[in-house]
Amino acid sequence: MRTKTVLLFGAVTVVAVATATAGAKWFLLSRSAAAPAPTPELLKLYGGAKGFAVLQKADKVEAFRVSHRGTQEITVTEGPVTVPPSVATQLVSVLSAHQAYGWDYAKGCIPFWGVRLAFYRGADRIDILLCFQCDILSVSLNGTQAEYEDFDPIRPNLVRAIKEIFPNDPTLQALSEHR
Repeated sequence: MRTKTVLLFGAVTVVAVATATAGAKWFLLSRSAAAPAPTPELLKLYGGAKGFAVLQKADKVEAFRVSHRGTQEITVTEGPVTVPPSVATQLVSVLSAHQAYGWDYAKGCIPFWGVRLAFYRGADRIDILLCFQCDILSVSLNGTQAEYEDFDPIRPNLVRAIKEIFPNDPTLQALSEHR
């Protein structure tokens, strides 16, 4: 804490300045800790305010290794794996940021889902399917498809998180952070 000596009416008031400085720091820290309100695009992606709240305030996060191509049914090949709290916090942070997605472009590919992330809050669940071949994700709320979106800007973050969750999966460990 920086203190400043101020001469006011002939008395030194160091304590008042220190208290004011501490109060200003608390105010700024408490203001910066608040998460920004979700954009309309984020709300649509996550199935509305309820789905976005499930993502942001999940009680539990699990990951599954899945196999799927084209019209095949999604098959779980490993999991559930409990996502460590530190990794879950990182995932929530990057997935709930507006700049994480390619809102203004689309890709002409058929996703090959490799990982499913499940965020649980009470009886509600957000599922996020990830395709690392074309950097597309699919979101569903309580089993109802919400949206698809490109995640190119956060690919490095997602690759690092998935590698930490599945340390013994050679295919996931071989993923490059950049394409």
